[in-house]
Amino acid sequence: MLTFILGIGMIALTLAIYIPATRLYRRMRWPILMPVLTTTAVIVLILLISDIKLDTYMLGGKWIQELLGPAVVSLAFPLAKHLDVLKQNMIPILGGTLGGSVVGMSTGAAISLLLVIRKISLLHYCPNPSLHPLPFNLLIRWEGIHRSLHYL
Repeated sequence: MLTFILGIGMIALTLAIYIPATRLYRRMRWPILMPVLTTTAVIVLILLISDIKLDTYMLGGKWIQELLGPAVVSLAFPLAKHLDVLKQNMIPILGGTLGGSVVGMSTGAAISLLLVIRKISLLHYCPNPSLHPLPFNLLIRWEGIHRSLHYL
């Protein structure tokens, strides 16, 4: 029962930050105030100041994460209606996707190196396991690491 209450509390915390962040962004329109970025930063600060562990936050965060999956998949239906536009812009789309992937992995690796994170953790952030389970599984086999070390 306590797990359920904590989960609901963390969802409420997230919404209590996200809704005002959205209003602030609509008023100001500064890219640095994008609601997802603002909400993430505020939640991280609250967790650090309150000494709340990430596992405790994820009791509610995992529900949000589970609900986002179908929401992302549902975006495929409107995209299918505009397939001709996607085909016309295939090169910019692929270039942006590749560029974003390279920048994301590079910045993750650079930050990990700056924070002196162990090698396995550094390699873990390059192929994002939530988006690319196969590369991460190959990495685990290549490094000879047990699956239990996935959440280092």
